[in-house]
Amino acid sequence: MDFKWYTYAYAFGTGLVMIAIALRMPKRHSVTVMYITALFSTLLQLITDIILDAKYDWYGYFYHGPDVYSVLACLLIYPPFNAIYLNYFPYGQRVMKQIAYIFAYCVFAVVYEWTAVQSGYFYYNGWKLWYSALVYPFLFLLLSVHGYGVMKLAGKKTRKGRS
Repeated sequence: MDFKWYTYAYAFGTGLVMIAIALRMPKRHSVTVMYITALFSTLLQLITDIILDAKYDWYGYFYHGPDVYSVLACLLIYPPFNAIYLNYFPYGQRVMKQIAYIFAYCVFAVVYEWTAVQSGYFYYNGWKLWYSALVYPFLFLLLSVHGYGVMKLAGKKTRKGRS
């Protein structure tokens, strides 16, 4: 196993940038909504990685096999990225604006994945970048719908007036 400092610098640097953006952005949703959505996206990412990485070995992070750096990098990058995505999602706007927003994030995600592969943080072993390009719209739509559902649930009061 050959240690490449720039691979780790890329992954953890991205994580620190995502966390900084998520902490500094003006929040449009409650901490509860952001937290629940971050847990959902982390669980979805974990299940996907267990199936596609651990079981089928189609892709992976850093090197083949599980390691603490992969888990840490994923926890630093994906929850804040999803919080940023949902924070600025144009809920209540025209459908075309929502589709354009999802499309823009899909383009960003594909470009980011390509750069992650180039840096060595992410590798393919049967997976192709265009598979991701096909899957991202559904993932971002799922995150948007889940976020909307959580916001609706969080906004409702119980019969006794408690949330």
